[in-house]
Amino acid sequence: MPTEERDLDYGGALDGFRGILAAVPAAIVITAKDGVILFANQSAHLLFGYADNELDGAPLAWLVPPEARDQHRDLEVRFFDHPVGGAMGRVRDLYGVRKGGERIPIEIHLAPLALARVQLTVASISDLRDRRRLEAAVESASVQEQCRLGAELHDSLGQQLTTIGLLVSSLATKSRLLCPTITDELRRVLSLTREVNDSTRRLARDMTPLGPGGGDLEGALARLATQVQHGGLKGYFGAQGTSESRIPRNVAHQLFRIAQEATSNVIKHAAATAVEIELMVSASHIRLSVTDDGRGLQSLADGSGMGLNTMKHRAGLIGATLSIVRRASGGTQVSCVVPHSPWDHLKDSEE
Repeated sequence: MPTEERDLDYGGALDGFRGILAAVPAAIVITAKDGVILFANQSAHLLFGYADNELDGAPLAWLVPPEARDQHRDLEVRFFDHPVGGAMGRVRDLYGVRKGGERIPIEIHLAPLALARVQLTVASISDLRDRRRLEAAVESASVQEQCRLGAELHDSLGQQLTTIGLLVSSLATKSRLLCPTITDELRRVLSLTREVNDSTRRLARDMTPLGPGGGDLEGALARLATQVQHGGLKGYFGAQGTSESRIPRNVAHQLFRIAQEATSNVIKHAAATAVEIELMVSASHIRLSVTDDGRGLQSLADGSGMGLNTMKHRAGLIGATLSIVRRASGGTQVSCVVPHSPWDHLKDSEE
């Protein structure tokens, strides 16, 4: 519909909304079925970095990441065909694009609006950047505390248990001559001490899978691929362009936990025979993928009960895009891509 005809049909009706929505603190965008923005309030212009009224009449695609525009357009058409309000992004995290190209995490709630006998869409958009920064800072502090506790378990308690084990072993040896009746009891104490020591060291390793400094992502993923074999699968690991100094500790930690959750899902649910973990680092992004040859997911929604929400949350903490696709050749691939730009605030949270 030409702009003049659109304005003639319900431009006056929109004027009634402009005064109401202009002062609303949430970013509000009203669009037509053809994907054109009919109205964006001041909060929306500020959120996306545009001057006042610059978005009015612009394509909605300006605000959508290039790789998501086709899918977003399909969702728009489906919404107009079945206009039921609600939150977007239940399956994957959502991002918007500011005028300068910056990707920002957002939350969108849609509502249908019938105006001058024409169906429109009202989108209420929330900026999640401050929430993500806070979540990242809290998570980073948690990771640091885990590393501290893991090191304490390994270096302090583990060493103390080792010393106790040596003393009990020495007593058991001497008791054979001095008091043979307690030798068996001392050996049982020694066995229990060794079991506790082994459990303590395993717990320490689980708390610090990337090593004491939290930087050995490549090594941790390689070990994870080896551990997969304990579940009866073949495990493979490959890396390209890795440079640990370029990956903030919290990013490395979240990527490892995503890989851990994905491989756990493969073992429990995929009926697969093999799983491959790949890590690729470039100047612009880091990409982690976990691929299996199992029965595959019918859709992203199939993963809702298999740790998808946990992986989504971890990806969101580091500004990453998480995708889960069913491969044409069989099996499922979980991919997590972290663009370079979101790393800056994560580095700050680790200082």
